[in-house]
Amino acid sequence: MRIRVGAVSDVGRVRTNNEDSFVVQPPLYAVADGMGGVQAGEVASSLALDTVKKLRAESNGDALAEWVRQANRVVYQRSQEDKATSGMGTTLTAMLAEDDQLRLAHVGDTRAYLLRNGSFRRLTEDHSVVHRMVMEGTLTEAQAEVHPDRNILTRALGIKPEIPVDETMVPVRDGDRIMLCSDGLHGMVKEPAMKSILQSTSDPQAAAQKLVDAANANGGVDNVTAVVLDVDGVHGATRPAVGARPARSGGGRFLSALLAALAALILAYVLHLAGIPPFSKKTAPSKVVTKTKVVDPISRILTAGTVPTAVRYGDVDGDSVPDVAVTSARPGTVVGGPFLDVGLAPRGGGALKKSLHVDLSAGSAAAGGLTTAAKKEVVLLDLVDFQDDGSKEIVVVLSSTNGTTRSVEVRIFSATETPNERFTMTFGPANVFTDSSHVYVQSSTANAPTITQRIIGYDPASKTIKVTSTSTLQPGTRSSTSG
Repeated sequence: MRIRVGAVSDVGRVRTNNEDSFVVQPPLYAVADGMGGVQAGEVASSLALDTVKKLRAESNGDALAEWVRQANRVVYQRSQEDKATSGMGTTLTAMLAEDDQLRLAHVGDTRAYLLRNGSFRRLTEDHSVVHRMVMEGTLTEAQAEVHPDRNILTRALGIKPEIPVDETMVPVRDGDRIMLCSDGLHGMVKEPAMKSILQSTSDPQAAAQKLVDAANANGGVDNVTAVVLDVDGVHGATRPAVGARPARSGGGRFLSALLAALAALILAYVLHLAGIPPFSKKTAPSKVVTKTKVVDPISRILTAGTVPTAVRYGDVDGDSVPDVAVTSARPGTVVGGPFLDVGLAPRGGGALKKSLHVDLSAGSAAAGGLTTAAKKEVVLLDLVDFQDDGSKEIVVVLSSTNGTTRSVEVRIFSATETPNERFTMTFGPANVFTDSSHVYVQSSTANAPTITQRIIGYDPASKTIKVTSTSTLQPGTRSSTSG
């Protein structure tokens, strides 16, 4: 397999330094997009790619995902030892050419695309808050493109000592064009426009340059990198696509039919000589299939007269049995009464594990409660493993509007411990989201250009769930939720 490559990386029209890095060292190709402010992001992306290159040079194997995991450990260790790079991280999308396929490893929101026979499709999934919301059906792709949290990642290298890495094999054919890019490209140039440039520009270097120019022409608010790979000389490249049927001429179809008829006659003659009636069937004994009725666990959670308002599935108590968590409301109300029912049961049926009846009217908004006069709405139900021990807490976020005043309340309940409620706090107008072990609350005011981010996590010293850190973010800067 032969690969022609074009690669361009540019600082963009707004930033003063380039935190993107890329590798073109056949058979290894990669793009990384660093984060962390000042020059920490630049350090993270280059350190990650240098580690992958080093491991590739030292190995004859194809453990691309393990090289990326090792790069994560190296970046994380550096961020722990060097205060100047504390909190740095990077995305990474890498490909390793092997025979007639490409091995793909991916973390973050850098992307890989495949252009084949006029079809242009994404090979990676963004590890971001908005992509998760799209997958959950709470956002459309169009809404995700302009969502204020579109720069927040749920997975990146260097944030935690161990991370999962997406890995897949991509079979390739002659004429395939692969593109690796940072979000500075796909965030500024829509996919139909990228496809048009890739289709209309035959030289990979010229195509990469045109893609970067298009991102800068649209504002260039971020660093932008494009690596374009053109595939040729694939073994067996003339084979038809998987699932495709080769076209046959009229003469070919006639010959096939004639051969099939001849084979049928020969089979009938052989069966006749053997004394077996042609096309006879031996009847197999009937098999009785019984169906077990599974009681819907949601109906067992709900209080009589209530309806579900939010549902979330996941193994909450670490027993390897999928569970379902449900919030419910009285018909005709947003949350109901001034109460909220939260239930937990095995998804496939079985005994009810937990049923919580939460009084939302106790206390004032300032004291952490919601007044009965306020309009309440469940805006988030999630299951979060705060202690990283396999068990999860139930996170319920409510939005309250009382006149012109809006607030959000975060309430966290244990599915296995008593007392059940482990955390409650009310904030002003804010966006709330989660990752595997934290809750993030981002708020801003009309007079302040910055965003205040509070992270709710588990504090081992006090053995409580609390606000573990508060930081200030600049609008448009990237943040990783370390999920």
